[in-house]
Amino acid sequence: MSDFKVPTCGNTSMSVTTLDPVEAMDIDEQSEYVSDEKEDKEFEKLLWSIDDDTLFHPLGFTNHGTDAGKTVFVTWNEEYLLNFVFKRSKRTKKISLTKVRLPMPSGEIVNDMFILELNALLLMRSGHVYYFSSVKSMHAVDWINDTGGGVRVMALAPPTGFSCIRYLPTEKALVLEMYRDVPDIGRNAPELLQRCDITFDDRNIFNCSWEDERYTLVSQLVTEDNLHFLKCVLMEEVDLEVGQWLHIFTVSSNVFALIVATAEHNEDDNDQNTNCEYNIQLLCSYATNVDSVQIDCVEQRCLIFLQCGTIDIWYYSQIICGLRRMQHHTGSQYSHHVYAASARCFYFTDEEQVAQLHFSYNAETDSCRVQETYKVIPGMVACTWVETQRQLICLSCNNIFYKIAFEATVNPKASNVSNSFSEAVNTEYENFQKLYELTPARLSRLLARAELVDELTQLPTQMHAAVEQECVKQQLLAVSSNRHLYRHIAKARLVYSVQLPTAFQPDVIIMYANNYYQLHHDSYVALMYIQVPKAVTAVQYIVLPDL
Repeated sequence: MSDFKVPTCGNTSMSVTTLDPVEAMDIDEQSEYVSDEKEDKEFEKLLWSIDDDTLFHPLGFTNHGTDAGKTVFVTWNEEYLLNFVFKRSKRTKKISLTKVRLPMPSGEIVNDMFILELNALLLMRSGHVYYFSSVKSMHAVDWINDTGGGVRVMALAPPTGFSCIRYLPTEKALVLEMYRDVPDIGRNAPELLQRCDITFDDRNIFNCSWEDERYTLVSQLVTEDNLHFLKCVLMEEVDLEVGQWLHIFTVSSNVFALIVATAEHNEDDNDQNTNCEYNIQLLCSYATNVDSVQIDCVEQRCLIFLQCGTIDIWYYSQIICGLRRMQHHTGSQYSHHVYAASARCFYFTDEEQVAQLHFSYNAETDSCRVQETYKVIPGMVACTWVETQRQLICLSCNNIFYKIAFEATVNPKASNVSNSFSEAVNTEYENFQKLYELTPARLSRLLARAELVDELTQLPTQMHAAVEQECVKQQLLAVSSNRHLYRHIAKARLVYSVQLPTAFQPDVIIMYANNYYQLHHDSYVALMYIQVPKAVTAVQYIVLPDL
């Protein structure tokens, strides 16, 4: 859908409100016909969240939008899958939000989701494949699951259908297959277009068990526009022709290229289960597993993302008329990532920040320029790129969805950025100078804030002391308020003297500061006379310390 809105997080602060997303809700109930601008403003104030499961932690997040005014967001964990459906009514122009929860099949966990032209497929970790018959139900693809499943990875193969790598335990073979997309793929077995046995008979060139390895796959149709670039990717070792299919797949840390012969070479072979002609070669190997591979034939660039956070960039050089390679180090292992091909941007989050990496070719320096932009927004655990809106939507650890806005990429000569690694790599942080430059004015503000923080840390102790002092005052007031009870009981007077009385009466009591205290010439004596009605007057002597 092209008009949905979610809370925006353009800076590090997040401002949202509350919404119950469980049921479909009409945004504006007062007027049946409202303008799109007013509708968008009203919808932007609403909070889109998962409020009925505080322990929800997403394992994946993706979306699918159409020009018909409908967008579906899908996220899942180990127990169930959530579909968020945004739809704008053509008649009333109102936006409704519906949430559908689908329980996972027994023992299944979603590994990835693929949106085809006619179907939406779910690849499970077990190797089984499911499909959506609607947003409210999913079913198993029996024709592939009944044969043992074994699907390790899937990829889109536009405009034909999809491709996959399957491990067949009965044949102990690893095969790469490509199928045509058909309606209701769960009941109608699609046409098998290609099958390539990539196990090399009894020889296991991958040096793996085929079951627990990391697989990725990219399928690309060779056309007149990308023929020259793909030849450069293959290092001119294979003759490509228009109409061939190029499959670049990885097994753990190895990158392979598989080139299928044209249809004319395989037209004599009518058996779908027979392997077609193909050529396979090893492109490169790394010291770590490959996370994903992205091919941009328009920009003539191939990006290989490694699990350690390094990006291996293959780009076409206009000077040498061939490929150059460079590596870019992000410095972090991303928890979730997505590549936006239309924007030439790679987005990732490591739960501490959200990053945008924009790739472009600089003809002056003959290098691939990487412009990094980081937003310090902790807690983002999943992200997806909405093509219809050209926006990044993130899901936080507190189950709230946010729209992360990045500024449009500009000429590096006109922007104040921090250079790192090389001149071809530019890193930009929000308010970089304001955050890290310690000027005298900045330092004075920091000291003032430090004093304020110190005062705030001492505030609880001061409050407790004030409360205790107030309690003592209240107790003294309570005692003094009862003095009228003793007003007529006794009378007393106090007299200070430098000498003791010479004649002690029997009712005189002498009190010393301690038992060993001796009177001196500079001592003072306090004489307290207490008169009790109907009683003998008592005199009390108290020896005071030296004054």
